[in-house]
Amino acid sequence: MKRVLIFYLLIASVSAFSQTNISPKKLALIVAIGQYPENSGWPAIASINDIKYIKGALINKGFKEKDIDTLKNNKATKAAILKAMDNLAKKASTNDIVVIHFSCHGQQIQDQATIAEGKDESDGYDEAIIPVDAEAMYNPSGYDGSKHLRDDDLAIKFRAIRNKIKPNGTLLVLIDACHSGTASRAVDASISRGTPVPFTFGKYQPDSNLPFADEDSFIGDGKDSLSNMVVISASAAHQQNFQLWDDKGVDVGSLSFAFAKAMADIKPGDDYELLFEKIKARVQAGIPTQIPMIEGNLTQQVFEGKFNKPSDEIILTIAKTDKQAKEDSVFVINKGAFDNISKGSTCKIFVAGSKEPVAEGTIVTVGSFESAGVTKKLLKKETAYRAVIDQVSFGEFSTAIAVNEPGINNSRLKSQVTALFQPYQFISLKNNADLMLNINEQNARVRMELFDRGDSTRWVKELSASDTLSATDKEELIASIKNSTRIKYLRSLPDGGDLSKNLIAQIIPKNNNSAVNTNGEMVFKPGDIFTMNVTNNSKEDLFFSIIDIMPNNEMQVLIPTPARTPQDYHLAPKETKTFTVGVDANTPSGKEVYKVFITRSPIDLRQLFDRKTRAAHRGVTMSLEDMINDTFKDSEDAAATRSVVSNVKLDEAGMLTVGFTVKKQNP
Repeated sequence: MKRVLIFYLLIASVSAFSQTNISPKKLALIVAIGQYPENSGWPAIASINDIKYIKGALINKGFKEKDIDTLKNNKATKAAILKAMDNLAKKASTNDIVVIHFSCHGQQIQDQATIAEGKDESDGYDEAIIPVDAEAMYNPSGYDGSKHLRDDDLAIKFRAIRNKIKPNGTLLVLIDACHSGTASRAVDASISRGTPVPFTFGKYQPDSNLPFADEDSFIGDGKDSLSNMVVISASAAHQQNFQLWDDKGVDVGSLSFAFAKAMADIKPGDDYELLFEKIKARVQAGIPTQIPMIEGNLTQQVFEGKFNKPSDEIILTIAKTDKQAKEDSVFVINKGAFDNISKGSTCKIFVAGSKEPVAEGTIVTVGSFESAGVTKKLLKKETAYRAVIDQVSFGEFSTAIAVNEPGINNSRLKSQVTALFQPYQFISLKNNADLMLNINEQNARVRMELFDRGDSTRWVKELSASDTLSATDKEELIASIKNSTRIKYLRSLPDGGDLSKNLIAQIIPKNNNSAVNTNGEMVFKPGDIFTMNVTNNSKEDLFFSIIDIMPNNEMQVLIPTPARTPQDYHLAPKETKTFTVGVDANTPSGKEVYKVFITRSPIDLRQLFDRKTRAAHRGVTMSLEDMINDTFKDSEDAAATRSVVSNVKLDEAGMLTVGFTVKKQNP
């Protein structure tokens, strides 16, 4: 009996070992629709040309042709696409790699009528992929929109696949179609994919009264049982997606072509953030106004279950001082004063993914969230670059700290605190300071507390009398000082920017009996409810973001909300969005401030205050001030002809401050 048992245990062990060492399958589905029925309202596009680029890129990365399913033209009905996705879920198993690619038209469609039916969009419209049996316009006696493939439908299928492939699997979704659009951009591209006209059922007015609560995310809730899902779209939600020409002059989808080119450069261990940078550089080299977008955890290695540590390198894009030129010496980085960058900072520039610098740069103008610099070497627009700051000049972004340490006998701790601040040029030690670090010793214990001028506690640590700060303690203390400095900078940042004249932000009390103080500000008590209106008074599409700075200098990003992306907060010309807001019961008394930003491209302010969101969303970050000057004209080399930094628009934004006073009632 023992021998039989041992035999079965051996068989089970071998089986378990072999299963854990089975290479994951690589599965793909390509949906390409270039020809729609004549009466559908959809023009022909070059989607079929995309297939060879996507399929070739996947085969070069180990996908087998038999595992790449393709639906083309009249085969790609809504039912067939959903069935193909179901089949993909059935075939998929733990740790598998799945790619789904859509090359077709896209369109916004009126959101569902009720939450039960799927009403979930902050702008009143779902995004939809257009199968071959979907039409462009509503017809009360004919087409009713039921063949549109909504993002709600896709999310269900994506979740089923993610459940099958588990946390170490990968689902990559590529959408070479526009979800919605504005009027066509003036670019040298032949055809756009999609229409700027949403699909609505007759007269439709989107609900502009939006809650601050999160809607369901396209990516999902990120539970441990689900795989990571990365979604790359060819354009922002408000834009059309234009086609490019390939190396032979043939029409091809911008994302499809850029993906194939980028994948050829991807090495083992490279992550989705790097892949996206390469895609974005290639698309914008041909169509500068088009903004590719990405969602998901970008630190995951391409087609691997492993995750990289977030890179310290900074994303760099080539400026468009000369739109016709393929190279330029002016660049923009997605860091500004909030990240301790200021005029005079220097950096080394790398081709993204490489370790050898190809140029050196100098920052010559700085905004809050973005900076522009120059280099003597011309940089190629279609190449993705990264920068590493090697010399920082902190400028106005600084803070003073007073250290109060009465009766402390721990000389090692005193020396450690003094040495801790020395490497940070933005920190100075003064008696009249922005922050106070109190160090008190009592009963063989040391308590360290960091306070701001409002007497709000920013950081606390307790130690035994003989202990010193750990590496984690020091990191947390410096992080608290940086965050306090950012909030001080933001609170004092004056209203302005080129777009501020087009922004109207209003706070309207629900109760007409609400008090007003001597400064004309509303006075609310904890538990009060008010509405907030944000209006785009311009003739162009814009985006908005909101930061809440509370009386105790705690800060939260209200818009975008955690589960949504910055491009979800879009304002059409003359449009007003309304939010219902409540004053939290725990809000302290004092002045509360909302900083409302309006920009031409979506910005993600969560990256500045919550570094965890860095890998979740990647859009375009813009700055806020008119800080552009002709500061780099003294060089006589060839590069100087395109080093006119004043042509780089860092100031395509506006900011308004609205505030109110919180006053607690006497008990």
